[in-house]
Amino acid sequence: MILAALLMLQAAPAVDDGATIGARLQNWRGSLSDGTCKTRKSTGDLQIDRIGCAAMERCVPQFESRYAGAQDRAIRPEVKKVMLAALNGELAKCVESERKTGIAALVAKRAGA
Repeated sequence: MILAALLMLQAAPAVDDGATIGARLQNWRGSLSDGTCKTRKSTGDLQIDRIGCAAMERCVPQFESRYAGAQDRAIRPEVKKVMLAALNGELAKCVESERKTGIAALVAKRAGA
């Protein structure tokens, strides 16, 4: 009986809820060059990797000119530090929002909705 239960657990499909996908996405790493994302550390699931890339491709271009402006040598270092912290926070919010949207869409797709 215990063997049967263990076999059933082993054969159970992976959970595709938003929390699980989100947790896997936390380990994903990528880079953006010329508007194209490349996965550097995969989650092992191409669809989840695509969520990470899509978020970067949508968000990073919105902030590029502001990051470039923050590099002006005339800006005092302490001001630059505050500016970059604010930009990083805004970028993180954008990426988080895009990831949540992508995760919801993938959960729905995998649920057959």
